[in-house]
Amino acid sequence: MAGHHRGRHAVAFADPHSHPAKGRGPMVGGASAAGRHRAPGQGPTLAEFNADAAVAAEILGACMDIALWVAQVSAGRPFADLASLRRAGSAAAAVITWEQVAGALDRHPRIGERRAAVAGTGTESAWSGAEQSGVEVTQAQALAAGNVAYEQRFGHLFLICAAGLSGEQILAALDLRLRNEPAVEKPIVIQELRKISALRLAKAVVS
Repeated sequence: MAGHHRGRHAVAFADPHSHPAKGRGPMVGGASAAGRHRAPGQGPTLAEFNADAAVAAEILGACMDIALWVAQVSAGRPFADLASLRRAGSAAAAVITWEQVAGALDRHPRIGERRAAVAGTGTESAWSGAEQSGVEVTQAQALAAGNVAYEQRFGHLFLICAAGLSGEQILAALDLRLRNEPAVEKPIVIQELRKISALRLAKAVVS
C-alpha cells in the first residue's frame, strides 16, 4: 500500500492456500457447474481454467491481485499443462513494479488477524486462515505491535511468505527487516509477493 492505505493493514502471510481477487464474482459457466461437485477447497481443473475467462480471472486475482499480472497470465490460455501455467505466472511476476505491489498489499490481513480487512470471497477467507496457521494466539499481540512499528517506519504493511514459518520465525524476520532502509525493504516486499503468488498458483489449479 502506498501512503493512502497507510495504517489499515499489516502483515500478510502466504502459503499455498491464499485468496481471490477484489470484487470479482463467483465462477460462471461450465466451470461453475463443475465446481459444485468438487471437494471443499479444491480449485478448478486446468481445462476449466483454460475454458472460462471469469474463472481464470478469479483464480489469478486470488494468487496476486495485480490487474496487469492477471491479464498477462490469462492471455496465455489455453495452457498445455500446469507447468506452463506456472512458468507464465513467474514470468509475469518478474516484471511487477513497486506501485503495483503497493496496491496489492491492500488485500492482506494484519499479522495475527484471520481475515483481510477488505472482504474477499470464501476462498480468500479460507486461504487467509491457512496462511496464518503457524502463528499462535500468544504471539498475535507481539506480531501486531511489530506490524504497527513497521507501518510507521515504511508506510505500508509487512509482507512475508509465511508458508512453513512459525510465529517466532515471522517475528524474527520482522525484527530484522525493521532495520532496513526503505530502498532496501521495497525489493524484499516485491520478492515476497512473487513467492506468495507462485505458491498459490501451484495449488490453485488442479490437473
